[in-house]
Amino acid sequence: MTPNNLNTSPSNLPRPVAVKRTLEIFSDPWSFAVLQELFFRVRRFDDFQQNLNISRSVLTRRLRHLEEQQIITRKLYSNHAQRFEYVLTERGRDMYTIFVALRQWGERWLDDAQTEDLHLIHASCGQELDLQLVCGNCQHEVHASDIKLPAK
Repeated sequence: MTPNNLNTSPSNLPRPVAVKRTLEIFSDPWSFAVLQELFFRVRRFDDFQQNLNISRSVLTRRLRHLEEQQIITRKLYSNHAQRFEYVLTERGRDMYTIFVALRQWGERWLDDAQTEDLHLIHASCGQELDLQLVCGNCQHEVHASDIKLPAK
């Protein structure tokens, strides 16, 4: 093998740091569970706790973590007892596609993971959402086999 061929080996290509850093934010199951509740418009601490059956201390840590990562923000809704609602930031809302993609993958490949009574309807067309990854340039659907790795 020549030195040029060594440089183009897939093992020598840089790996995306963004994937690793994103997984670090959502590495524990509670963070993604809280995120899912937010996508279903849950906003208040007691509702998160009840829906997730999670301890107050764990929930407090998860909410604080997501706030530190700028996924959510707190908004005061009661001055009487200083109570807050938690809302997604733009950064948090941008995770929705990943949430839908994970749901679609799980319902396709995992036994007993279907949620048959949950239908996400796309407001623009009125049809059930079928998320696809498409190229922004040509609008064709993208699959892993369609990707060329860059030559180094």
